[in-house]
Amino acid sequence: RGRISLAKPKESREVTDQLVAKMWKNKLDAAKLENEKLKSDIESLKEAIKSYVESI
Repeated sequence: RGRISLAKPKESREVTDQLVAKMWKNKLDAAKLENEKLKSDIESLKEAIKSYVESI
């Protein structure tokens, strides 16, 4: 409670909104990357299974 804010409430509110938006965008980007990685992992798994089945 001891902090003194120099920004007007409306401005600090906008800054907070921007930070939150940026944070969510980063989370989304990270999730997309993770999704791409999973897709490629699944693809390589499929390939591995296919070649294993063919070798039997």
